Amino acid sequence: MKVTSFETSEDMFKFLQELQESEKSADQIILPWQHDMGPEDCFIRVVDDGMGNPIVIYGRVYESEYPEDRYHMTEPHMRNKRLAWCFSQVAPEGETGNVHVANMHIKITRDMFEAAKDREWRTDSLELIRLFQEQYPQS
Repeated sequence: MKVTSFETSEDMFKFLQELQESEKSADQIILPWQHDMGPEDCFIRVVDDGMGNPIVIYGRVYESEYPEDRYHMTEPHMRNKRLAWCFSQVAPEGETGNVHVANMHIKITRDMFEAAKDREWRTDSLELIRLFQEQYPQS
């Protein structure tokens, strides 16, 4: 989790404005398969650990059992976000939260998700490259 602190309220408002602009940019690059991600769909997301090393995150979209969560996900600012359980070698027990669909980099099958779980979320770099090339073929 990334923690941000502010020295002034102006710094906080500037940060929030930049965050809102970043989400608007993400909304512009959504691919059709990302837009269609729904409950039980699985994905891979790759993030930087802050030191230049990749962290491969495996996610599974879900629908909350709580009515207030389901209502919150229908609000306009949540339209391109999905609730997801996310797992990695850093968080093998999983974390739940919302993920912008533009940050779902590769769609995978449930079998592939379960295989990654069986490997304790370890990822073969060559397999990841192959999946990426399949998802984004050269034109």
